[in-house]
Amino acid sequence: MKKLIIVIFITLTSTNLFACHCGLEYITESFYKADFVAIAEIIKTDKNRIGKDYYETTINIQQLYKGEAQESINIGGYNNMPNI
Repeated sequence: MKKLIIVIFITLTSTNLFACHCGLEYITESFYKADFVAIAEIIKTDKNRIGKDYYETTINIQQLYKGEAQESINIGGYNNMPNI
């Protein structure tokens, strides 16, 4: 019974006793770290070059929240397909 009370006490009073940190990030943290934040329409996406980890994308900005207006951005995505 004494062990149970100790475990309950530690569980209720400790908020940071977890062994790992999840990869989740709050949207406010993402916004703060970002150089560019906008609502945009994707007009055109170029083919991803082999071995590159992004797609070059032409956009039309509808609402700019942070950064300078852009006509194109790079969107993450890796292409490791062989040339056929």
